[in-house]
Amino acid sequence: MAESAVELRIKRICYEAERINSYELVSATGGDLAPFTAGGHIDLHLSNGMIRSYSLVNDQCERHRYVIAVNKDLAGRGGSSFVHENLKAGDIVRVSLPRNNFALCEKAGHSVLIAGGIGITPLLSMIRRLEALGRSAELFYAARTRPAAAFLDELDALVRGNAQELGGIIRFNLGDSYCVTFAEAAQAIAWAERLTRSWQAIRHQERFNCTISIGLHRGTLHTFRSFLYGRDVWIASQLQSASGKVLRSGEDGIFVTGPVRSALFGTPSHNRLQPVTLHPLPKSLAGVDVYRFGYEAPR
Repeated sequence: MAESAVELRIKRICYEAERINSYELVSATGGDLAPFTAGGHIDLHLSNGMIRSYSLVNDQCERHRYVIAVNKDLAGRGGSSFVHENLKAGDIVRVSLPRNNFALCEKAGHSVLIAGGIGITPLLSMIRRLEALGRSAELFYAARTRPAAAFLDELDALVRGNAQELGGIIRFNLGDSYCVTFAEAAQAIAWAERLTRSWQAIRHQERFNCTISIGLHRGTLHTFRSFLYGRDVWIASQLQSASGKVLRSGEDGIFVTGPVRSALFGTPSHNRLQPVTLHPLPKSLAGVDVYRFGYEAPR
């Protein structure tokens, strides 16, 4: 056992969610730690004789630290409670070298990661690795209550990172409405389809009927400090609002204007656009052709 365990110092303990703390572990003598891979874990050898395994949540590229998260399980056998109630910053703990029984498939064309509650921990290192590799991925996360959801701020950053991965810029958001801009129409439609597909999976899992409507328009964006203005900004806003009114109960929808359709010419997405008539039609959309994305051709 002596060859497979090391002594590390608890550098920092952070509150992450209800009954969940993260623990940052560094070398007690300085220097780098043994490498690990996404999905890997370490064993804590506690002073009460218990050994508990915890997933590593940080980036596998980091060699100066290990970060774990511990959920205080009131119905458990006492290991997590001992960690919460006895370990403090500065303590020396005995830790096994990293192992991985839940390895990430880095060659997958697209990865779907699903987690609930504290189960998010191994997936955090995975999503970081996939982002570093430039791989396509989706993350679905649920918890019993919002206070029990760990790493929400971090997950929000990851969600925003998906837009940036496709070249998007989040200009602002108000409540559950977002304004995102892209340089190319193909990037915008790919992001909209990914977002809609992810939302549909969440709706199915959580069994609620809150739909999503996305409007895409191509034009000129004017800015003054943090203020966005111009006719094309208004068209995009009105398209999103008006298109939502033509959706049936339980339907999601992606709607684009003629300029977006023209920019998609020659791509597979162009063939998935069907003309649609909006009722009522806002004055700002008069003379603007509108298409819905994803309709299958009649058989």
